[in-house]
Amino acid sequence: MRRAVIALAAAAALLGAAPAAHARTDDLSKPVLLVAGPERGSCGAFDDLSAFLAEYTIRSGSERLGPVPGMETIGFGADCSHRLDGARAAEGLATYIAEHYKGKPVDVVAEGGGGLVIRSALHQRPSLKVEDVVTLGTDHAGSTAAANPQGAGGTDWSLVGSDADTVVPAERAVGMEAAHKTVYAGLSHDQLLSDVSQALDAKVRYSHGGQDWVQANKAAHPAVRVARSLAFGFGDGDQTCGLAATQPDQCGVTPVIMVPGFGASVLECTTPFGIGNLWPSAITNNAQFYEMALGREGVSPLYDHACAKSSGPSGAVLQEAAGQDIHKASWAWIQRIAAGHAYQFGWDFRKGPDQSIERLDQLIDKVRALHGVSKVAIVSHSYGGLLSRWYIDDPDRAQKVARVANFGSPWWGAPKAWFAMAYGYETPDPTPGLDWAVNNDIFRVFTRNLAGLYYLFPPQAWFEHAPELLRSWLEIDEKPVTSVAQAVDAIRAFGGNGALATTIARNHAEHIDGFKRNGVDWRTFIGSGLPTLGHVRAWSGSDRVQYSWVNGDGTVPLFSQRQSARKGDPQLGAKVPTYNFCNTRHMGEMESDVLQQATQGFITDGRDPAYGAGLWANPCPLNASQFVVTKDEDAKSVAISKQAEAYAGAARVRARAAAAPMTLDEAEKAGLVDVIREPDRTVFVTTTTEPLTVHAAGTGQLEVTPLIGDAKTGAAKLYDLAPAGVDVSAAGSRSASSAPARAADRRAPRTKAKLRRGKLTLRARDASRVAVTMVRVGGRKARPYKRPLRLGHAKVRYWSVDEWGNAESVRVVAAAR
Repeated sequence: MRRAVIALAAAAALLGAAPAAHARTDDLSKPVLLVAGPERGSCGAFDDLSAFLAEYTIRSGSERLGPVPGMETIGFGADCSHRLDGARAAEGLATYIAEHYKGKPVDVVAEGGGGLVIRSALHQRPSLKVEDVVTLGTDHAGSTAAANPQGAGGTDWSLVGSDADTVVPAERAVGMEAAHKTVYAGLSHDQLLSDVSQALDAKVRYSHGGQDWVQANKAAHPAVRVARSLAFGFGDGDQTCGLAATQPDQCGVTPVIMVPGFGASVLECTTPFGIGNLWPSAITNNAQFYEMALGREGVSPLYDHACAKSSGPSGAVLQEAAGQDIHKASWAWIQRIAAGHAYQFGWDFRKGPDQSIERLDQLIDKVRALHGVSKVAIVSHSYGGLLSRWYIDDPDRAQKVARVANFGSPWWGAPKAWFAMAYGYETPDPTPGLDWAVNNDIFRVFTRNLAGLYYLFPPQAWFEHAPELLRSWLEIDEKPVTSVAQAVDAIRAFGGNGALATTIARNHAEHIDGFKRNGVDWRTFIGSGLPTLGHVRAWSGSDRVQYSWVNGDGTVPLFSQRQSARKGDPQLGAKVPTYNFCNTRHMGEMESDVLQQATQGFITDGRDPAYGAGLWANPCPLNASQFVVTKDEDAKSVAISKQAEAYAGAARVRARAAAAPMTLDEAEKAGLVDVIREPDRTVFVTTTTEPLTVHAAGTGQLEVTPLIGDAKTGAAKLYDLAPAGVDVSAAGSRSASSAPARAADRRAPRTKAKLRRGKLTLRARDASRVAVTMVRVGGRKARPYKRPLRLGHAKVRYWSVDEWGNAESVRVVAAAR
């Protein structure tokens, strides 16, 4: 049978514009006004219902709601708590609510003509904070009051009638615009108030948010229906479980929805031959990046191809790619701990979170209706956390989410995003070895308008709140970038989409920067102890780049995940509990058995995660080493193996049990190193606390630098390579070798300028090797020096940078005379 989808968008269209929303207090803790109709001379009709509400409780996630703490009867009889004047009943009710409750929110249950009284009262005075109204057997079709009157912050209407009601026919009882309508079979007018059975065997038909009517045979009886409507407000916590007939054990359990990060959803398109895979298929068929490329606004396809125009998410989370586990293990885990109520939300990571909110909302409404609950639990990873954060930015949507378990999200961005946009390599995608398989020029076409990538760039909050040493995450031509506006200029200068980056920076500030919980139990799990790109130095017109490392999970810096620089610093926005874990790579956070054990109780039942089971109160220190191999090294001769000599007992056993020495590719896939490849050098860092031995051979040099903190390093050592190779061991911040070592070059190059007959010649020298010499003529942009310059009357500024990142002070040569 067709099942109800409680769509917020549909309800909004149905109900029209409502007053500005406030954070709702749906929980059964508000006062409840029981309003009797003028046709009754007594409020005694509420005796059974009021006694029921005074004892009824309902579970919402890990919380138990109810019973109702306070009720009063309002009507026209002497036994009512507050008596109304028949001639001015609506005005009297509105005045009483305003003066007696003084702006505090209340809920209303009205029977018969009482429903018309509260309807008219809200029409006359929309400033009343009446959050939920449930009417029982009210003749709405006979009223001329507003079609759907709203109080301050919005009023959620639930209309209840019965096919057997001879006083008010069912079609008249639901004859008003309302978000929720229920019609019972076989109940009389009075039984709508007196049926307090808690059995789930009532026969009903219902409609939510203007959707089609749905038949159900195992629904809640009227009293439970009323209580749940009051408890859950908008969305109603559907008391009619769509799985009741086939999977009754799944009724009332909280569904768990997995929201993956960047690159971790399957993308497809429609071709003349059927449905075709785009991602991750593009890794081996690079032409498909053109089909996935977006236009200047970051939404529509760049090319007018049938496949491009139909490209989008399949709805599935990416399980494997290039032989690597992406979310196969984590999805299997979610299915185990939420058997029968686990769902995945594969989304279009190419675009901004705002482009997927409606689809996520539809899925959440669907699974709520299936399981007969008001709220879901979300497990989000990385970029998926930004989507989850934006989703609960709206208080009404937030009411549909009980809790969020969030792993490794780049709230303040990740400088690693720069490489994909500027150079077409080292994307944030989790697939190891992607750079070897993807053409850089093709990949640049794909990344240029990739809105999802621009959401990973550090926003203004980074510049304002990161540790002082790191607030400029980017330098261009030796000038620090100190604001989003300057970062946008840099993006534009390197071929990116400045207009799109500007729009996204505004969205970031409005919807993502700063935690906002809106009543959702949000916990964020943070990886640290791994070297993570935290600072980039780039030069105009050149692919030469330098960078430094900070503490993080290998992709996202620690303080970006926390939205605070150090433990104890205030977070932006609402306080969110944070939990730290050590030495687990970004794409292994939800796959770790230890972390799964520590977090699954929170995901399924809302229990606090336990410290000590892989989770810690304090971040993990960074203790790693960076290796830089330059010049003509043989990349395939760089091998990684575990060293046993410095360790006793079990360490030797593990080392003996390990595989033979690995190539650099194999070590990267095994999670032992993180690699960045450049045209004439290879840089990699250790990502494991176990000892490693690096073997490098060729005619170049090998520099080893201990990494000990955010942009802090220990003393670097330099080794001359030889065809026979050099073995260097690194364990944390220690390095040693049987080959001779010397202190690494920390001296800047020296550039000499020769000006003769208006022609400027520059020659730079360095103890190691000059990477780039930069020139800036007058007010023009800096560019690499390639050949002698013919000058006019402008001054020329010049400087050089060596292969280790040592930069010369800017020098000036006078204009030609």
